[in-house]
Amino acid sequence: MIPEGCSNPLCDTKLTGSKRSRGTRRRFCNDRCRLVHWILKKAAKLLAPLEQSRSWKMLSKLSKET
Repeated sequence: MIPEGCSNPLCDTKLTGSKRSRGTRRRFCNDRCRLVHWILKKAAKLLAPLEQSRSWKMLSKLSKET
């Protein structure tokens, strides 16, 4: 079996023996990676209609708050 990577774009973990009890392929290495992937998808969907400069301003403002 060729190891596949976690579906979270920020994770480099390789999944081996990646079958779940239902017989389907595992997509994430853990629950945190699944949550991060979901958050990134939602953020991308919300930011897509905005101009790129406005999106970057919003993201940089948020990153300074944390």
